[in-house]
Amino acid sequence: MRDNSRILTWVFIFAALASAAAVIIAALIISSRGRQPPPVATSVTPNISVYQFQVDADKPWQDTDIVISLGDRVTIQYVSGTWTGGIGAGQWYDAKGDMVARYKCAVEARDPSVCKEPMPNVYNGTLIGKVDDNLFEIGEYLQFTSSRTGNLFLRMNDQDEGLFDNQGSITVQISVQRPG
Repeated sequence: MRDNSRILTWVFIFAALASAAAVIIAALIISSRGRQPPPVATSVTPNISVYQFQVDADKPWQDTDIVISLGDRVTIQYVSGTWTGGIGAGQWYDAKGDMVARYKCAVEARDPSVCKEPMPNVYNGTLIGKVDDNLFEIGEYLQFTSSRTGNLFLRMNDQDEGLFDNQGSITVQISVQRPG
């Protein structure tokens, strides 16, 4: 009888520890949801840093935590992944966006002022970016010399109200070449 109570005590202790560990793990997952760790340069030379970043279709502007400075030569290139602009949309596409529907709000809308996409003259679902308040289309590839200083933000070109039903993600490679 005494051995059985000892076993039950150990079972109870083990169950309590397992429950506490599950709660801690769940809290860590919930607190980190929606936030990627800061990017780590995968290749570094004296003037060039290369990063990879995952862009989620259902999130607004996503901070890459990469600081772009005035005069930096920046290259952003699609690597992999697909996303869709909505549940039931039927089309999955890469960073070029929805090339089947080929929808540009500013072209399709009778009144372009009603457009809510960050870049209404760019195809829906296209990868876009910004540094400071300067927005630009990326698609599968973009290289530019920065005229601004600030963090690089990326997202799918879709109105904020429409992000809730988007799915998927794409991965991009970002290369930053500092002058000098």
